Amino acid sequence: MNFGQALTEIRLRKKLSKVEFAEQLNISRVTLNKIESGEHLPPQKVIDTLKKKFEISPYTLVLLSLTDDEIEDIKLEIFKDTRSRLLNKIY
Repeated sequence: MNFGQALTEIRLRKKLSKVEFAEQLNISRVTLNKIESGEHLPPQKVIDTLKKKFEISPYTLVLLSLTDDEIEDIKLEIFKDTRSRLLNKIY
């Protein structure tokens, strides 16, 4: 998974510079560079901000970060997690 590439794609589609996107996420440009380069994973506050300001759910971020060869392996994991969450809401 590459969360950095997913964030880069989001930033480019929103037509934001790195400085603008970092400001929107309440992080420094240096931190954004480290996330986009894959050096760091996005902290929870970035994921929360993506959800609040850009309406991008954590699930969307995960799906955007998957590579083609990871899709088959991750499908079962996502299904199990989603099934578990649904069942927990019912019971």
